[in-house]
Amino acid sequence: MPMISDFDRAILKHNKNIIIYVFCLSGCVNFLMLTGAIYMLQVYDRVLLSKSGSTLFFITLMMLVLYLALYFFDVYRQKMLAIVGRDIEEQLTRPLFHISLHASLKRAQHDRQNWAVRDLEEVGRFMAGSGLLAIFDLPWMPMFVVVCFLFHPLIGIITVGAMIAVIALTVAGEMIAKRPTREVTAASRARQRAAESAQRGAEVAEAMGFSQALANRFIDMSREYHRTSGRLATLLIEIGTMTRTIRIAIQSFLLGIAAWLVINDQATPGVMIASSIIASRALAPIDLLVGRWRSIIQARDSWTRIKQLLDQAPPPSASIELPLPQRDLTVEKLSVGPSGSPNVTVRNVTFTLNAGDVLGVIGPSGSGKSTLVRGVAGVWASAAGQVRLDGALLQQYPPDQRAQIVGYLPQDVQLITGTVAENIARFNPAATPPQIIEAAKMAGAHDMILTLPSGYATPVGEEGLMLSGGQRQRIGLARALFGQPFLLQLDEPNSNLDSTGEKALIHAIRQAHKRGAIVILVAHRLNMLEEVNKLLLVVDGEMRAFGNRDDVLASMNRPGPTALQNRNPGKSPEIALQRQESQGA
Repeated sequence: MPMISDFDRAILKHNKNIIIYVFCLSGCVNFLMLTGAIYMLQVYDRVLLSKSGSTLFFITLMMLVLYLALYFFDVYRQKMLAIVGRDIEEQLTRPLFHISLHASLKRAQHDRQNWAVRDLEEVGRFMAGSGLLAIFDLPWMPMFVVVCFLFHPLIGIITVGAMIAVIALTVAGEMIAKRPTREVTAASRARQRAAESAQRGAEVAEAMGFSQALANRFIDMSREYHRTSGRLATLLIEIGTMTRTIRIAIQSFLLGIAAWLVINDQATPGVMIASSIIASRALAPIDLLVGRWRSIIQARDSWTRIKQLLDQAPPPSASIELPLPQRDLTVEKLSVGPSGSPNVTVRNVTFTLNAGDVLGVIGPSGSGKSTLVRGVAGVWASAAGQVRLDGALLQQYPPDQRAQIVGYLPQDVQLITGTVAENIARFNPAATPPQIIEAAKMAGAHDMILTLPSGYATPVGEEGLMLSGGQRQRIGLARALFGQPFLLQLDEPNSNLDSTGEKALIHAIRQAHKRGAIVILVAHRLNMLEEVNKLLLVVDGEMRAFGNRDDVLASMNRPGPTALQNRNPGKSPEIALQRQESQGA
């Protein structure tokens, strides 16, 4: 991988003017850092010899003015770097957030991509910290070396030798710390994952009494983290202490060398003091880098991961806004599997639905019904095949349009932290209260919402945990119905509903049918089949039957290739389906 990638160049180009400005300010700051040494030089070599109070007053006044300028320049360059950091965060927050959302659908990449926003925060903290300032100070180190040579060649040679030793120590420390740093990062993330997973399963753990086992596992992971973190911290402490010791020793050694030069009339007393100060300043950026080395490594690794994620992200689609679909849905040889998994669980499904059709998807548990719905909705990318609305691929519609086209209620309803109204409106800031209330009424949730402590303004809690399962399902249904989408997909929408909620669901399906929407309904309760006009039978990931409801149910009662057959002529097709589903479960 090149030292500077195309992505790095794009960021540098975007902030080129500010970076050049900060570089120039760093030059001014480092030049003004000579103030103390020059002041000491003048005091020892001019004031003490002339015993002139006025000279001391004016050079002291000049020294104060220069230090004031140093303060303003240093503060200003730090503010400029903070601006660059904020600008980078603003540029990357949206794409990285979208990557994180899509990563939650891809189990194999979820852990790595879920940290994208945290990596960006790490980079932002580094941009506003002192570690980056030390990097900008490094190019100005030769200026201090030149001044040391001007004092005396021996002083310059010793300063250069000290710089080489400190740089070599820093490079060696980087090579030694690389592996422990990766181990610390991995241990930290494993511990964080364990804590988050335990929190999500706290209710089950407490009920079944294995919370102590979870605590023991977390403690073991914490011990591993502290072991690796302690080893890295010890290594960095040793390197940092050695670097500071070299710097202090060189400063004292130069003082002795300069004193020897003064004794031999090769330097002045002012040179003796000033050389020690300047040599210390020449080594200061390296000393600061070593002290901030862990944060520098973390920021570098975070930046590398960010670049990798953005390189892997699909390019933004150039889709244009199409007319909203009104005619049909066509699924062509669709094969889908769990996102992030190489396995395909639904294979070669083909069917067509026209406006106003209500399709019931039936089959044994684990046959792939939910997978099929996710594939049609575009939640899981298809391994093969296509989903078209009025002839256009679903992906050809921009995201804002898909929000108007698709309503989706998953089997496991999860609400997002916010209010009831925000969840129903899909967090659309342009949504109006009448639109939100209309969706709630279509779902039969309006009266239930009014009984909540703050009505539509009631916070749902993290993942909707402040509400019951039935309440979450009715609010999720209202969210799916919001905006009257053309394609409405409901995966077991009545699993947590009481009789009142089920009546509201049936009414919502009938209303969607009347306005010409296409409804896909995954059903386990056979009373819901009364609301469909078409059936699709899925067994072992394959479509075994599709057509009008009565025809499919009749085919299940006849001998043939359909897996769900009624083996007892005296039983109805519905009873046969129930028996087969119970066997499949």
